[in-house]
Amino acid sequence: MKIDKLKQSVNKVQTIRGETAKLSRELLEEFQDKRSVISYDRDLSHTGKTKKINELQTFYEKKVLKLALKLQNQEKEVLTNARNEAERILTEKLPSVDKQKRELFVQNVDELKGKALFATSVDTATKALQEIVDTADEPALAYEVKSDVMEISKHLLEHGNSSDGKSLRLTLSQIYQEVNEAALPDGTNEAREAIEFINQLSHTPMFSGLEKRAFKEISPLANHYINNAESYFKKYSEE
Repeated sequence: MKIDKLKQSVNKVQTIRGETAKLSRELLEEFQDKRSVISYDRDLSHTGKTKKINELQTFYEKKVLKLALKLQNQEKEVLTNARNEAERILTEKLPSVDKQKRELFVQNVDELKGKALFATSVDTATKALQEIVDTADEPALAYEVKSDVMEISKHLLEHGNSSDGKSLRLTLSQIYQEVNEAALPDGTNEAREAIEFINQLSHTPMFSGLEKRAFKEISPLANHYINNAESYFKKYSEE
């Protein structure tokens, strides 16, 4: 099912984000251990230690940013696939309705529309309108009567004799919301939530807070480019 595929994509993104802290910590600890070895090497002069540590920083700067680039590219691909899957769900064609069922449905809706439009009270009209919505028990049928619900609601708001206009508007709004929800493809709510999640994540840095600041220990460039590793490798050619 499409919705299962979408959930898998969203889970993949969450997994990638969950790995960043662990992998970052491991790399930083690895760097710190090697730096300590150099710092306590009695065979190296101060100048020699400084040179070795600078080389180590350059090496880990590239290593960290290569990892960041890999994770960012993976996330970008998964997010693109998840968005495409969600949009396919939202634009999916509604299942067709049995021909005989639809013909009977149209007859029934026509009768209910007449009751609603020519009712002598607002209560009778809104009950007929609700019956139309209740009769539309398949997405394609609900989609078909959305315009009828809107048309009848407009008529009632303009011509209905109601002592409480706000209450009527609320009732009609709820009826329309009900038919609108019923007319959506299966998985619509999950697809919308996924797109919202994707949009939020797209604007949330992969590395932030203490995690990002920790990379300053390796180098200022590692800290600066950690969330935009692609720019680093475009600007600084690898030796």
